[in-house]
Amino acid sequence: MKYLSILLISLISVKPSLPLNCLTCTSEDGNNTPCEDLPEDNNITSILCPEDRDSCFASVTRIVESNKRYYRRGCCKLKDDDVDCPSNKEGHQRNSLFELWRYSCNSDGCNIDDATTRVDGTAGNVIIVKGKSGAPQIFNSLPWMLLMSILFIIS
Repeated sequence: MKYLSILLISLISVKPSLPLNCLTCTSEDGNNTPCEDLPEDNNITSILCPEDRDSCFASVTRIVESNKRYYRRGCCKLKDDDVDCPSNKEGHQRNSLFELWRYSCNSDGCNIDDATTRVDGTAGNVIIVKGKSGAPQIFNSLPWMLLMSILFIIS
């Protein structure tokens, strides 16, 4: 009984980590309009991100000379100078060659919004502060309830 209790407590104290699920698509100047417009009822592919990708992203790049727009959505790793999820650059950039809008987020299917209009307070500039709670996450409620039920039945 003592060893069973220790084993059960050890098993439920480990929090499972599931990969992030992001929408993924590309469109070049209107060739995949659901990727561009993306109302929630469109059938856009979503994928489970690789373990090394912790965020979803959406971006729109407009080439100044041709005025063509390129849309992209997918998984990324939030880090300095990353092409899709740079942690050290603003959500809107413009120069003589291109204009770029982008945002990243970290919940399943969160990259559904239009990157040109997605705002978190100000147009085009999205700031994401990554971090974790200082509080320990030892027990999930469902496994804890299962353990208590098993111990109640055994005793």
